[in-house]
Amino acid sequence: MIKQSHLHCLKLETFMAYIIAYFTAFTVFGISISSVGPTLPGLAAQLSVTLGGISFLVASRSIGRVVGTFAGRGVDRFPGNPIIAGALLGISLAMMLTAVLPVFYLLIPVWFLMGFSEGLMDVSVNTMMIWVHKEKIGALLLAMHACFGVGAFLAPVIIAQVTGDGILPVMSPFNLFQFPTQLAAVSPAYLVLAMLYIPVVLLVLRLPSPKPHKVEADETTPVQSINMRLVLLLTLFFTIYVAAEASMSNWIFAYALGRNLTTQTTGIYLVSVFWGMITVGRLLAVPIAARFHPRTILLTALVGTFASLLLMTIFPNLLWVGVFGMGLFMAAVFPTTMAFAEQRLMITGKITSTFYIGAGFGAIIFPWLVGVSFDLIGVEMLLVIEAILLTGLFVVYRMLTRHDATLSPQA
Repeated sequence: MIKQSHLHCLKLETFMAYIIAYFTAFTVFGISISSVGPTLPGLAAQLSVTLGGISFLVASRSIGRVVGTFAGRGVDRFPGNPIIAGALLGISLAMMLTAVLPVFYLLIPVWFLMGFSEGLMDVSVNTMMIWVHKEKIGALLLAMHACFGVGAFLAPVIIAQVTGDGILPVMSPFNLFQFPTQLAAVSPAYLVLAMLYIPVVLLVLRLPSPKPHKVEADETTPVQSINMRLVLLLTLFFTIYVAAEASMSNWIFAYALGRNLTTQTTGIYLVSVFWGMITVGRLLAVPIAARFHPRTILLTALVGTFASLLLMTIFPNLLWVGVFGMGLFMAAVFPTTMAFAEQRLMITGKITSTFYIGAGFGAIIFPWLVGVSFDLIGVEMLLVIEAILLTGLFVVYRMLTRHDATLSPQA
């Protein structure tokens, strides 16, 4: 059993085993998050409900995610890797049940389970990663979140290949199910995705759970107190950011179809473009994070994201360019902010859970609000709500920089 998770106490091969396990877990986590957007229209048709109605499944999943992030505090008391494995199994089970249950109301608790497992895994993996390698964690967090982006990019592609809609020519010999359109059946896609989690469970369980790096206190070491104002500001920032990210990834496909800006065949790849550029952006941000202030990185990301949104609002035909830009510029926001928090706070499961509880509330309210507004007003409300959220991010960013004017360039 490894007594400390600090890098100096780990052999290189053991350290790499943790990296592979957690990076792989975050890859399939990305698959779970990104699978929702491309399947919502098809699932709504399959269950005979409207987009506003199907948004209640999104809300149930988001509520579960908040509860799961709260439960993530358990890593402070219990071994983290079995918790991660249980969360992976929960996601897999929820996907299987989504594939086989034909009644909308039965899926509400199933999607709660999916969200609970996602929230639990999100907190646990991030906390374990910080405990494995505390020093200069910024680049590793960016790389791990890039793996999330890889999974999020792959999910719509896998869904398109399994259902037969938007199938790539090179994949046609491997098409598993010959359905006429993606809207005809999304159940096979959920079954295939559910199978991907099983080997990752085994990969995680073969490793002992990391423990927090403990700093020996002495007379010259001051006792750290929690800066609650900083925790609250960071939580608010995460809340608004995740609301913007979740709203875009969940509804951009439906928005494009509603505006007749794309077809079902090509539109499903909009979500892949969004998450693919988040992946590219996070990979590019790894060397950038070592050279520039987090203040500079975050401001550039926010300005670029807002400019991309403005572009696709003024010029609807440039939707793909706008989605491309939003993914690229949003990429570094979450991991850079998380690394900044790690340098200024003693990160525990409780603090990480607090961040993700706030983020979960953002993922509950705004994606649900977008879905309801589609029925009441129109699909254009997606861009309106995104603009409001990005404005809120600018405001909280300003409050953060005023609170801490000397950000570390390595955060």
